[in-house]
Amino acid sequence: MTARNKIIIGYILKCPSVLGVVLLVCLNFGLTLWGTLVLSPEIDLLEADICRQTKVLETRSLPESADGSKEAAYARNARDLRAFHSAIPDQTELPALIEELFSYAAKLNISIERVTYHPYVLEGHGLLQYDLNFQLEGSYDQIKHMIFLLENSHRIIAINKLGFHRRAAGSGNVVLGLDLETYFGREVP
Repeated sequence: MTARNKIIIGYILKCPSVLGVVLLVCLNFGLTLWGTLVLSPEIDLLEADICRQTKVLETRSLPESADGSKEAAYARNARDLRAFHSAIPDQTELPALIEELFSYAAKLNISIERVTYHPYVLEGHGLLQYDLNFQLEGSYDQIKHMIFLLENSHRIIAINKLGFHRRAAGSGNVVLGLDLETYFGREVP
């Protein structure tokens, strides 16, 4: 060992902060080398396995039917989709839906303040999504029956949000805020 090396080693040993930096640099170098030599090949194997599994899943993407053919499953799915679209009313039926809501409310002696709606076009599907918002006021049993009527309607209706609020003490009534979602067909230009 030369005198110069002895001086450098002596300086490193006398200054703990320099020793810490040297140890951290060595540790960093060792971890980088370990990651490159050990982990990289393992990562490559895992990525290749994921690609292989993805290809297998893509080939199985269409379920087979009872007779085992993918063509029959495709035909069945296409038939189900046509049946779904035939069950969706035309957009001119929106006033009838709102009238139906008021009819249910009148039948149950419930008051509806107002119905607001916002249409959204579902591109490429020939559908309009309508979000309807309104509030009902009545007894708890009346409100519960109204929800039952909505859930059992022949229409495609999804109840997205319910919000109950109790009225002033003694009235016995509750106010229900409802957010519904429904669909109507539209002509695709």
